[in-house]
Amino acid sequence: MKSKISQQAVRAFKCLLLSRPDRIGDVVITTSCLKVIHDVYPHLEIYFLVNEPLIPLLSEHPLLSGLISLPDRGKDPKQSILLLSNKIQNLNPDCIIHFNHDPIVAAAAYKANIPYRLGHRLKKNNAWLTHTIPDRRKEGIQHEAEYNLDLLNPLQISPPHKLEPWLSPEPVNDARLLELLPWWRSNCPFAVFHISAHASKARIPANIFAGLTPWLIDELDYHLVLIGSEGDDPAKKSFLQLIGDRLKEKVSDLTGITHLGETARVLNEARFLLSRDSGPAHLAAAVNCPAVTLIGPLGRKLASTRWRPLGSSAKVFEKPLTPRLWETTRAYQQRYFNSFSVEEIKNELTAVLNEIEDIGKI
Repeated sequence: MKSKISQQAVRAFKCLLLSRPDRIGDVVITTSCLKVIHDVYPHLEIYFLVNEPLIPLLSEHPLLSGLISLPDRGKDPKQSILLLSNKIQNLNPDCIIHFNHDPIVAAAAYKANIPYRLGHRLKKNNAWLTHTIPDRRKEGIQHEAEYNLDLLNPLQISPPHKLEPWLSPEPVNDARLLELLPWWRSNCPFAVFHISAHASKARIPANIFAGLTPWLIDELDYHLVLIGSEGDDPAKKSFLQLIGDRLKEKVSDLTGITHLGETARVLNEARFLLSRDSGPAHLAAAVNCPAVTLIGPLGRKLASTRWRPLGSSAKVFEKPLTPRLWETTRAYQQRYFNSFSVEEIKNELTAVLNEIEDIGKI
């Protein structure tokens, strides 16, 4: 299995397909590759394959010639492979880069007979690929964006000095947002909470968010906005119960209501986002919203090296906490988030707000 493509062959490419059918944070991080590729091969048409909900974040991107969405995963896999293969054949790409292996995408790219198919070396089914590199991501000693760059090495692309995410969300109908947030744009400061987490991941305790709410609403006169796709997450329900009816009047719940383009628009106007390491944290940093991220363990190790949000506005808050003997990974992760106090986080947020004020005076 080859690992390099000759520069002569790459310079003859006309169309490149990037594949990252993953969650929000993975895709946001991968957008840091777009300028890197364009700077070396400005003639290339670049297409990006992502899950359907991510389309609004990239639909206006100046470096992309177009987007492909992964077929509904509820469909029969054979039908999905056929549908996607037909889409790919219509583009006629010279090369596909699989930034994360997806069996449907890999099979569709193979069926579409893309000449060059790049990806991490798999334990099996390497026949889907024409060129592979070793998968070092589980080492966790580099950022995910740097591991992505490993996959650009076969294209003779060297790492840049700095990696930044680059989104270009589709225009948003502000009239709809004003219906959801009637106080918006009346010079009213607001903060955003992302209380939920993907699937069964450990959450920041609801009482942490609830403990910060009186300070933000009563002392700073903020509104609060809740975001996320998990409208029925128990952690959010606990938060709303803890703060009581009076404070709830200044909390706007957008969970499960807005698409990602609208969420990006809201974050762009917010004073800050408070979240655990999650897709919205990466999204906030990419649209220059100060993202205060409580970044938790990756398995039984801290995840900040590999998964910290990219961008100068990202603020990571973490602490050392050693796993206990016989403690499960799930219990360790929840104990980790339980170890934070309201006062600690308030101090971090105060520092961020002071920094915003100082920048505003310049």
